[in-house]
Amino acid sequence: MMGSGSRDGRHLGWVLSLAVVLAGAGCGGGDEPGGGGGDGGADAAVDARADGSATDGSATDGSATDGSATDGSATDGSSDGGTATPCTTGADCNDLNPCNGMEACIDGTCTAGTPPAAGTACDADDDPATRDLCIDGLCVPTRCGDGYLDTDNGEQCDDGNDVDGDGCDNDCTFSCTEDTDCDDGNECNGQESCNADTHRCEAGTPPDDGTDCAGGAGSCFGGICGPRACTGDAECDDGNECNGTERCSGGRCAAGTPLDCDDGDACTADTCVPGGGCVNLLIDGDGDGQAATTLGACGTDCNDSRSDVYEGAPEVCDGVDNDCDGMTDEDSLVTWYADCDGDGFAASGASSVESCSRPPISMTGCVGGGGSWTVTPPGDGTTDCNDANPLVFPGQSRWFDTAIPGAATDVDFDYDCNGAEERERGRGGCELVLVRCTVRDGFVGSVPACGDTGRVVTGCAWDRERRRCVVVDTDTVTQRCR
Repeated sequence: MMGSGSRDGRHLGWVLSLAVVLAGAGCGGGDEPGGGGGDGGADAAVDARADGSATDGSATDGSATDGSATDGSATDGSSDGGTATPCTTGADCNDLNPCNGMEACIDGTCTAGTPPAAGTACDADDDPATRDLCIDGLCVPTRCGDGYLDTDNGEQCDDGNDVDGDGCDNDCTFSCTEDTDCDDGNECNGQESCNADTHRCEAGTPPDDGTDCAGGAGSCFGGICGPRACTGDAECDDGNECNGTERCSGGRCAAGTPLDCDDGDACTADTCVPGGGCVNLLIDGDGDGQAATTLGACGTDCNDSRSDVYEGAPEVCDGVDNDCDGMTDEDSLVTWYADCDGDGFAASGASSVESCSRPPISMTGCVGGGGSWTVTPPGDGTTDCNDANPLVFPGQSRWFDTAIPGAATDVDFDYDCNGAEERERGRGGCELVLVRCTVRDGFVGSVPACGDTGRVVTGCAWDRERRRCVVVDTDTVTQRCR
């Protein structure tokens, strides 16, 4: 059909015709200015209409006035039984169909173009992602089966028919590309091959009748693998106990009854190994020696993807039911006791938490929100008697010469939490040891209380008059306790 250029040409024709009519009507005669003669103008227009032709180049018998046929077919500006479409430029003739040729304006008349060859690329939808071709004078999207190869759409071939096996199947792929594509699985009709040029499967040469097939269990006859010819049972034995004992019957080998390896256990994989017979292996995905509980009552492994999880496995603190008893970390939780002074010991009645890992400090309940945790439970010989002082705890081995701040007077030097105050030094003096006077460490005179001072023996000598060792030197020392 003509485009907008055709409509412009049609309008131009109507304008010219109207001008002719108006000129004739307005002149009144050939002698009037602009009349153009008595026989021209309106007479010419009337004569033209009288013989059935339109003055704008269109038909008057009901056919389209834009140069197209009344049946809807395009005329590309040609007459085709009608009149040609007038034009001034080639644009007046362009019907925007790239597949019927480029129309041209020649001598004021639209002339049809030369259609491109079928299969020429075109654009029907303004989408560069799709491939369109000229087919039968129309620009249409390419498709499998249109007879034109489109590798961008994955086509290997396109023969324009829907026949399989002719080298190009109806999905536009080759019927074969290698010999294995042609193998029909029948060893008695020969080995099929693929013709690399035509991509068609070609039949092979069948073997002679009597040739062994099916691994020796049968023989080829007429291109079919059937029971093997025999004269006795021994000729039929294939040495595989898994498919049963073959026998010779009626001159042909008959198959035996396959060995039944089912042991009735859902937790074993039942197979038969030629030369070995039945094998019933435990289905054990993680190799821990137990089958999964999902297999039924025979299974005891509640997680067959973890080798550390099975019935009877040691329970560890990991948030997993290791021993498959339905409980998690039940035998491995650690009891943590609040240790407010961080010396490794907890006070009597300290708060406690059961956890696989050390709880957060915020849970200790210690004054000021600090403290720490210990796994040593408070008890006989392990209770911290002053959990606000890190120097005071059971088993403290150091000696101190100052009292524990805030402690009761009778235990204000009990740094080792044993309920008593031990003094570092008792009474000292001098002793004769192997004819030498030696110092016995301690205080001279009364022993001072914890934190008090006294004189400590530091030197001894032999007193000839008294014939004994006597103290000759002392130092002033503060009594230390714990």
